[in-house]
Amino acid sequence: QRQQRLAGPITVNGDLSRAGSFGYLNVGGLTLNGTLSIQSNDTLDFTGTQTFANGTIDFVADNSASHTLRIAGPDGSTLTIAANAHITGGTPSNTSSISSTGTGTQALLNLGAINADNSGAGIQITTDSFTNQGTIAASGGTLTIDLPGAGTTWTNDGAIALNPGGKVTVVDNLVLAPTSVVHLSAQGAGAANYGNLTATGTAALAGAFTGSYINGYVPAEGTFFDFLTATGGRSGQFTTSNLPTPPAGDKTVLIYEGTRVRMLSTDLADLDLNGTTNTQDFILFLNLWASHDPASDMDGNGIIDTRDFIFFLNLWTDG
Repeated sequence: QRQQRLAGPITVNGDLSRAGSFGYLNVGGLTLNGTLSIQSNDTLDFTGTQTFANGTIDFVADNSASHTLRIAGPDGSTLTIAANAHITGGTPSNTSSISSTGTGTQALLNLGAINADNSGAGIQITTDSFTNQGTIAASGGTLTIDLPGAGTTWTNDGAIALNPGGKVTVVDNLVLAPTSVVHLSAQGAGAANYGNLTATGTAALAGAFTGSYINGYVPAEGTFFDFLTATGGRSGQFTTSNLPTPPAGDKTVLIYEGTRVRMLSTDLADLDLNGTTNTQDFILFLNLWASHDPASDMDGNGIIDTRDFIFFLNLWTDG
């Protein structure tokens, strides 16, 4: 084992490549104008409370057993990922990890971006505590948040970006704070073409949701995107939502259904939101219209009359 130390604060204008197997790099304070690559069973220790400013730490997707970034030092030590700093990459089976070591507890504060962006690979966060006020993302890889102990709850304050093929997994319970934003990008139907957020315990929802269709994708009517699942149960809804623009004659909606949340692109006349337009939708509209339910105000003028019936009939016939 080879150990090196960068006694900071130090600024590096360029790249750092950690190519030696089972090596250790101990950092006392680093501003990096470039990329630091962690590979070949390397361990990177940030000792004491400090900020990683600028630059990128990249977990290289090689075939070695593990890559590790650790927060070391005395009780209460905190590593802050600055707003203009990034952690990227990932290795198979989540063997790239950001963890705690030393006495007492150590914390990770993210103001920048942590992105599992190596396809089929992952990054695992197991620090004693983790606060996200920046962006965490999965872009083809898996980002796992697994705080120590059983039945733990992780609260997200910042942004979670669910990009095509990416998975963000929270072990145990998830709380989306009022300041949180979940952004879903879809480039096609099927789980490989959009991101996914999973809690193995419960999920309490708040904050904002935004969605987008990317790379020229136009969804077919009746396409579901099951992007959030809480095995132990879901409560609450997003406070605000900014849904992607649907194709002409269609609508995009969020469906809160049991333990999951789905985004659906479907026909305007699909009132029961099952992805198809049929007689059931017509009967449902008739019942709403006959009872002067506001949901039957199809032309949106605040008055429920024959014009709404004709409006819906045209939509249903076209669908």
